[in-house]
Amino acid sequence: MDEGEFHYMSPMNVQEERDYLALKMVQEMWDETVELEVKRDELQLELNKREIEHEAVQVLVAAGELDNTIASVLHDLKIMLSRQIAELNDQISTKEKIYEQIKRSIKTERYRTIDPFAMRHVHFC
Repeated sequence: MDEGEFHYMSPMNVQEERDYLALKMVQEMWDETVELEVKRDELQLELNKREIEHEAVQVLVAAGELDNTIASVLHDLKIMLSRQIAELNDQISTKEKIYEQIKRSIKTERYRTIDPFAMRHVHFC
């Protein structure tokens, strides 16, 4: 943010201070949402791998080459991963709803049109 943008963005009253902070929160919440999506995608990849492994183990169990214990462990792991993914999806959905509501609550016109990512390098003490 250059000096001109800094002065343009600087709040001049209580409402603008609130909206300025809200704009910063929108940027932070977006970053948090992206982090949750990355975690979810990593878990989904792990689940996909375990599904492939589970299918292979089931074939080997049916052929009598492996004990069913491994298949049971993989089944339980898949259930755990599925639950973690569902929890992350809920967290992402909640954050997105809050994010959108905070964006709608900004009343200062110049803050409504600013990209929240311009706030990435703004830090409050």
